[in-house]
Amino acid sequence: MKLQAPEMVCGGCVEIITQAVISVDPAAKVMADLETKTLDIETQASTIAIQEAIAQVGYKAMIA
Repeated sequence: MKLQAPEMVCGGCVEIITQAVISVDPAAKVMADLETKTLDIETQASTIAIQEAIAQVGYKAMIA
C-alpha cells in the first residue's frame, strides 16, 4: 500500500511510524521517502488497521 504522511519530516518520524506498523504486522516492510512524505508498506494487514496504528502515534496517513 502507498500512503501519504504529510507530518513525516525526519528519521525519528519514520522510526515511530515504522514501529506503529510493525505493532500491527510484525512481518511488514516499510519504505519511507521523506522528500515526498510517502510510505510504501508491504503488509498483510488492512489499510484501515495500518492507518489507525499510525494515527495512534500522532501522524496522519492518507491513501496516496
